[in-house]
Amino acid sequence: MWAGRERGGRLDSVLYVSLIKNAALLVVLVFVYDYLARGTRRWPPLVNQLVAGGVLGGVAFTLMAMSWPLSDGVFIDARTVALSTGTLFYGTVPGAIGGSIAAAFRIHQGGPGVSMGVATIAMSVIVAAIWRRVRATDRRDPGFRELWAFGFAVHGCMLCLTCLLPRSMFVDVLQTIAVPVIVVFPLGAALVGTVMVDQRRRRRAERTLRQSEDRFLAFGERFPGRMWMLDDELRYIHVNTQFAEMLGRERSDVLGRTPDDVWAPDVARSLRDHCRRALDGETVDVIEYWPSGGERRWVRALAFSVGGADRGGFIGGLMLDVTDMRQTEAELMRHAERLQQNVRGAVTAMGSLVESRDPYTAGHERRVAELAVAIAERMGWSRDQVEGLRMAALVHDAGKVAVPAEILSRPGRLSVHEFELIKVHARAGYDVLRSIRFDQPVARTVLQHHERLDGSGYPSGLRGDDILPEARVLAVADVFEAMTSHRPYRPALPHEVAVEELRDGAGTRYDVAAVDACLAALEDGFILSSGWDDGRPDAGAGDRWSESRAEGLDLGGVPIAGGVPDTGAVLEEA
Repeated sequence: MWAGRERGGRLDSVLYVSLIKNAALLVVLVFVYDYLARGTRRWPPLVNQLVAGGVLGGVAFTLMAMSWPLSDGVFIDARTVALSTGTLFYGTVPGAIGGSIAAAFRIHQGGPGVSMGVATIAMSVIVAAIWRRVRATDRRDPGFRELWAFGFAVHGCMLCLTCLLPRSMFVDVLQTIAVPVIVVFPLGAALVGTVMVDQRRRRRAERTLRQSEDRFLAFGERFPGRMWMLDDELRYIHVNTQFAEMLGRERSDVLGRTPDDVWAPDVARSLRDHCRRALDGETVDVIEYWPSGGERRWVRALAFSVGGADRGGFIGGLMLDVTDMRQTEAELMRHAERLQQNVRGAVTAMGSLVESRDPYTAGHERRVAELAVAIAERMGWSRDQVEGLRMAALVHDAGKVAVPAEILSRPGRLSVHEFELIKVHARAGYDVLRSIRFDQPVARTVLQHHERLDGSGYPSGLRGDDILPEARVLAVADVFEAMTSHRPYRPALPHEVAVEELRDGAGTRYDVAAVDACLAALEDGFILSSGWDDGRPDAGAGDRWSESRAEGLDLGGVPIAGGVPDTGAVLEEA
């Protein structure tokens, strides 16, 4: 029996104390390795592996130098923990290098246990390499249970290798090391592996954070504008180069300062207001005139809160130079206004052309436009809708250019055939206007201005919602103006008659909302402008109205039962 057995329990207590020292040294050396791993992250992969293997071999060497001799040439230490966990986490090449260093030192130590010692070292590296490949621990983080199972497998194999010891000491050594090897060492491997997993996760998180910071800085430098961040005390914690250049300063000279330190008082006051609104939860988005590089430029400024001041958050901001955009917009607006004026001029010229062919209705389109605009404004229409309606009203009779001039200007009665020719003007006007690109449906409004809600209108007999809102309003204005203005075959009808016609037809022939708006405008004092030079009809108007009335004709020459003019029929020639 070997001499150590004579010391009994004292040997066991010293053995466990030695193992505890080994474990403490192992943890310290793991952290040393982690420090080296951080310092070599920019080296080439092969260099990293060589350094890792050297450190791993140094760890094993130190542990073996502090081992407890069970007898001459037989030692116990935590080299298997270091080599197996090191290979598992840092790769086969570092494990082979570390194992070679450890094996060389064990051979140097000599003794009857050298065969078992070298075999144990080789086994630790081989089992760890196989486990690493099968369980892919290089791409995922193993848990505590897996690490304990790994340690148990390694040290179970270690106990099997005790058979390589001389037969005279095999049993005693196995009895002495069985409990620490099968209980303590697997637990030690699991603990060390857990520390390595934690360190690897921390390094990965730090690397991700550095990459995120680098990406953010690169984004800020490439961003086509100015970026800034203020802490809850309104001190700059980040600015990009463009922002610093706008101030004529270096970035380092801006950080830590407040807006009052780097901006003129008026700009600093504006920026503080933006920050206050941002801290209240508002996303500020304004266009202001800011100083930039010795001049003032139009800048779109955005400010927003991240986290909130009560939670240690910060205020982020972006600035985009929109001076060129503003100038372009102004130029486009001027160009659009010129185009709009050209369109208005063309519309006016077209209306004048119609009036020149039908002098008896001079000013009719203009007066209809005035009343239609008043109706639309009371109905709450947008500015663009009102303008589109106004242009449609100014040319709603443009199709009369297709009607023979002698029919338009003849003061006498019209035949049924002649009246049918008059009715063509709605579609003729549409055909003239549809090739012009208006922002609003001007051409279709002209086409439909004689349509009625009950389908009694022309040219298509549309009903209800099939008629454009603009055409419904235009119809009301057109009817009222036609009835209250002089015509070559009759004098102007009293306003009361026209109002009664609109009220009677509201909901059947005419749009109710348009009629209500028209009547409200009239009650508020709206007055149609005169279309005659002296405000009166020509001298023969009364006689012609009497003649047509006596003959029982409406304005189109269509017979009327009983010789009494039908107000609805009188409207058709408007």
